Amino acid sequence: MLRSDEVECVSLYFGVDGIRNVLERLGESSTVHFIGEDNKNFKHESDRIEKFEQKLQYLKKELENQDRPVVECESYPETPLLEIESEINKYHERYLFLKLSKRSNQREEHILEQNLKMIKLSRHFISELKEPEDTTVINFDFITAISNIDKKLMIRQMLKHRLRRNVYIKTFDVELRSSVSQQTVFVVYVLAEDNKAFARSIIKNLGGRVLDFAMKDSQIHEDIQERYSRVKRLNLSIDKQILQVLGDMQKRHSIWRYCISKERSIVETMKKLTKIENTRCYVGEGWVLKKSMDKLEELKCFDNEKGRFLFEIKKSSLVRPTSFEPSEFSSPFQSLTNVFGVPKYQEINPAIFMTFTFPFLFGAMFGDVLHGLILLAISLFLIHNQKKLHKKCGVFQIILDGRYVALACAFFACGSDLCMEILGHCQ
Repeated sequence: MLRSDEVECVSLYFGVDGIRNVLERLGESSTVHFIGEDNKNFKHESDRIEKFEQKLQYLKKELENQDRPVVECESYPETPLLEIESEINKYHERYLFLKLSKRSNQREEHILEQNLKMIKLSRHFISELKEPEDTTVINFDFITAISNIDKKLMIRQMLKHRLRRNVYIKTFDVELRSSVSQQTVFVVYVLAEDNKAFARSIIKNLGGRVLDFAMKDSQIHEDIQERYSRVKRLNLSIDKQILQVLGDMQKRHSIWRYCISKERSIVETMKKLTKIENTRCYVGEGWVLKKSMDKLEELKCFDNEKGRFLFEIKKSSLVRPTSFEPSEFSSPFQSLTNVFGVPKYQEINPAIFMTFTFPFLFGAMFGDVLHGLILLAISLFLIHNQKKLHKKCGVFQIILDGRYVALACAFFACGSDLCMEILGHCQ
């Protein structure tokens, strides 16, 4: 803690077979810090992991859009990577299929509901106009259309202008279950087939939709009603399936993320290795703590048919890295020190002095028992609930990480105020 731990530079040799398993063991033991630039080796593995990262990011975004935060696991079971990849593909494809199906069915439901509304309003309007004795004389061949309400005035004015007012237009403002915005139904009557075709083209070009079948056919109306009911039931079924898939993804997403991020770390390490020409071996360099050399030797001798490695200590002209192993209490003070600068290799660690100088200066500036007690209560709460709040605080995670800094500052604030009171009375 006072000085940086001593490190050694080592060269590690890996066989092609089982290289991933060996790197996984080294990563779990945290014994080697690999160095070197990324090369073009293992590009296929890197691209494959990137695709799964994109899928996980997409699924997480969908969960957030549905107000379903990812459930974080306290422990992650060891699961084969192929099984994880298969599971991600399965849920990703399933969710996309359900989402596309829902979008298609919603569109169909919207069109069917529009058709039903147009048929209902146009029939009602015609029934009010017709007299019993006129039904055999006058042919009410209307154009029925629908559009968003914001296009109502434009369509109406364009029809009157282009058809030289030789047109009768009746509008109804309606609300549809399948649409957020209000809709307008047009019942348009014009003479001559050419004018009817012209009126239809005007409505379509301005974003409207024209009813394209005879309204007098009651069988068509019944068929539409039946299809509409069937599509509604199908949409409800799809919604239930989507909720079920989202619930499963909500529970499994953290496990997927852990396994894929672990695989990403392995692949990034593999990219730092260099292939030895005319062999099936790779070599890499890294830093190892001197006190961890025995542990690395044990890993080398570990009898594992899935992969083994060899290593040798070598001299390096590179600047040796600084390595500290702070305790839970001193870790936030170490982070504060690193903001200003990281000590060089084997230099004295200023974080040791920061553990009492920072709280002392805080107490000297903000010495107050009441404020100190409030800060003490907050810090003790954060310390007691650290496991529950970890990675669940959002932007307040930095406050949770500095809980021991707050604790030390609370003691010094109270102590400073008490000292000032005592010294004041002594005078």
